[in-house]
Amino acid sequence: GLHALFVRDINRIATLTVFLEMDEALRTHLKIARDTVSRGHSSQQVIKSLSDRKSDSKIHINPQRDVADLIVRTEFLGTKPQQLSASFETTVTIDSEPKLFDDRLLNELSITCGLEVSMTATTNNRRVITIQGHASREDLTSAFFRLEPRVAAILGGVQEWDHGTTGVVQMIVMVYLANSLRRGRLIK
Repeated sequence: GLHALFVRDINRIATLTVFLEMDEALRTHLKIARDTVSRGHSSQQVIKSLSDRKSDSKIHINPQRDVADLIVRTEFLGTKPQQLSASFETTVTIDSEPKLFDDRLLNELSITCGLEVSMTATTNNRRVITIQGHASREDLTSAFFRLEPRVAAILGGVQEWDHGTTGVVQMIVMVYLANSLRRGRLIK
């Protein structure tokens, strides 16, 4: 939800906190597309609504980024979101503290899934993994099984990852969740 990380008490008991952040031009484009078709609003109404809520976002949404264990950002690759097709290209960045499984995750994303990946150290003991490309459900399932065989066995069978960027984010969040659960000794 929009305010899931706003309450500090929830953050203390959460196994993993995730903040989803989208490129503003892409978010605006997708919101206009959704609200004009499914809600009957005009483009101008949607843009005004986004503008009216900008200060609320700065106060209530943006600070949640600072308390997240994992920050997932999607950015549109291109100059005009209006030219988006069903298979538009995005870059995903994963921002968190360094993890013991970083090298294994990058190898699976690169070799098994055929994605372009890189990792950059940032300030405050954090690092950013950048991912570009599309991965199939089957490749994501194979990568997840190699990274988390016990969790994959518990979940059983082929996972229902989405195709492309969304599936990549789903799989990565599941790897982080498995790691967090293991740290909390909730799974082996």
